[in-house]
Amino acid sequence: MGVKKILWTFCLFAVLLVGYWYFEQLDAEDQSLQAVSESLIDNLSVSDVYKVHLIAPGKSFAVYRDGYGIGADGETISTPSPEAPWLLHDPEGAPTIPSSVDTFLQHLSAVMLKNSVKAELVSSNQSVYGLKPPERVLKIKTANKEIVLSFGKKHEISGRRYVQKESDPRILLIDEEDFEQINIGKDDIRSRQPLQFDVSKVTTVTILRRESTVPFSLRKVSDSPSRWTLDAAGIKVDADTELIESELKKLSEVEVDRFLLPTIAPLHYFGLDDPLLVLRVALADEGGEEKEILLQFAEAGEITVRLPKQASESTVGLYFFRVSFQTWIYQLTHPSFRGWIQEPTHFRNTLPFSSLREENVSQVVLRSETQVLTFSTDEKSKEWRLGVADGQEAGGLETGKIRPGKINRESFRSWFNELTKTKVLSYPSLKPADKARAKFDSPVFSVSIEQFENEPALSLIVGGPLKAANAQDGDSADPLAPRYGLLRGADKRQVAVVLSASVIEDLRRTPEYFSNSTKTQR
Repeated sequence: MGVKKILWTFCLFAVLLVGYWYFEQLDAEDQSLQAVSESLIDNLSVSDVYKVHLIAPGKSFAVYRDGYGIGADGETISTPSPEAPWLLHDPEGAPTIPSSVDTFLQHLSAVMLKNSVKAELVSSNQSVYGLKPPERVLKIKTANKEIVLSFGKKHEISGRRYVQKESDPRILLIDEEDFEQINIGKDDIRSRQPLQFDVSKVTTVTILRRESTVPFSLRKVSDSPSRWTLDAAGIKVDADTELIESELKKLSEVEVDRFLLPTIAPLHYFGLDDPLLVLRVALADEGGEEKEILLQFAEAGEITVRLPKQASESTVGLYFFRVSFQTWIYQLTHPSFRGWIQEPTHFRNTLPFSSLREENVSQVVLRSETQVLTFSTDEKSKEWRLGVADGQEAGGLETGKIRPGKINRESFRSWFNELTKTKVLSYPSLKPADKARAKFDSPVFSVSIEQFENEPALSLIVGGPLKAANAQDGDSADPLAPRYGLLRGADKRQVAVVLSASVIEDLRRTPEYFSNSTKTQR
């Protein structure tokens, strides 16, 4: 017999010997157990559960359905809806990952018992099962009862998990696979989006920046939910609805990296003793009342702290926020709040002429470096008349080219429609160098609008190009460069704006355009 064959024979004999020993031991153990076929929890309905409390080293958590309340005597005083979301006790009211608790309860309701230790063989020393103290305790609160489960060690041979139900003296076993399905902790269910709220319910956002001592507000118009206003320094104007709702959506979905306790370091380590930004978000609830979320945001220098469950020190990120009157400090990966750290004008409506109506306008003046076009009408006839003057002589009419009254209505309405869609790229804060470059004292183009009754006059003056457009000093006639503008809006104040070249070209037209139905002339 060869050496290789002898080795294979020896290995096979060893495997058979170990297998025989294992089954002998299992049979010996099975003599202390008896088979059980019943549910770990009878008739557990997820919709009936109001509260779940898990006690385990490093994994403890308590969750309850929103609206659940108990009195001083421990009795339920308010019953939540079965569809109400689950909230955490730590931090209080923090949201959970949607359906995570329901999934946990569904797994729990499906767990089946496999064995029990024979009553006459149950050891009085329950520490041998890991049940005194238990490795984890689970409490389930329903409308009319509380279920308490204690989980212990694994059975040495079968690998099943010891479990005991309160008021049941039996020592029971479940499959380890079932135990792993319900062996979750706080980090498995806590949402990393702690600010989940319904953007459509927001009524007001009040903003206070560290660089300014005066807050300003963004308010939703009560009778027009798709419209927002900016209230800053006593001036109230239309705000950019799309921008505000986009920033609110980002805020409601902000994801955090870590949940930090203030006790690991003083607030000034995080920059929260003097926050960079404070937001007060007001939301309307179902009853018409308002509730507020007060947020503080900061950017701090790198700090090194010893975090829980870590043996070594760790460098914490640079961006933090907290919800006032709550315990936790949240660490952010990205400064997603920076959209709110802007001048108030940043939030103005980027379509400043969008609410303009032709029937309210009495006069429009288009002024360029070479011509002045004057469109005028009256409330009775509503007939538009056109006057053309050379250069800056607004008073003279050049009737040789276009006679008064011969205006093409289609062309004028098309131009007026372009005016109402005029989009501002931004509302910049001009530095002294930018103001000189803006050249508002020698504009290349302007639009002035007078309105009937007490409606405010509106105007737009187009000046010089931006540096960012690679324009050189003196080339203010460059039609391709984005340009500075000076806007006089409904608030009767003038503010600087930036306009694209295409917007300017859509507004700058020749007299021929308004007499030519093809609208090909500029």
